[in-house]
Amino acid sequence: MTRILLGVLAGVVVVGVVVITSSPTLFQGKIFARINPVTRCELMSKIIAAQKIKPFTPQVATFIDVPTDHPCFSAIETGKRKGWIQGYKDGNFQPNKSLIRAEVAKVVVTAWKVTEVIPNVPSFVDVPTNAWYYNSVESLFKKIGTKICSTDNPLKSKSSCKDGKFNPTDTATETWAQYVVNAMAAL
Repeated sequence: MTRILLGVLAGVVVVGVVVITSSPTLFQGKIFARINPVTRCELMSKIIAAQKIKPFTPQVATFIDVPTDHPCFSAIETGKRKGWIQGYKDGNFQPNKSLIRAEVAKVVVTAWKVTEVIPNVPSFVDVPTNAWYYNSVESLFKKIGTKICSTDNPLKSKSSCKDGKFNPTDTATETWAQYVVNAMAAL
């Protein structure tokens, strides 16, 4: 018997599959997807780990809400220094702010210095040519192909790119963001 379970483990929403058989010695369970939204902080950490670069750690914080003792301080400062991300006009970074899929595409394309691709015909029906994220989504799609279409939540029947949609304004999950970052790192 197979069950898909949704639960909270240490404050993190997780999805898991548990396979139960009649054999008393066979139990196999695995957490395979984190469906929490990916935050600005987490995305910076994922990219730095994937690119295997040494984080930049200045003596003074750039952002009001990311002090030097913040868990993502070095990752955020590195992203800022490399030009991958920026803060807000009020001096904050909002490290715990969730990202949408279009924002992840923009940051990933910027972090890997992907050459912009501007096709005449959009690859996705929900990514209009006049959207601020059009070039980033198209460039990422050109670079990693259908890997951009991973199903980020196994409990949803809807996967990205189904019916020609990218779902740019959907909240990006940790699983999807990691999948995209891994795809870029593998190139």
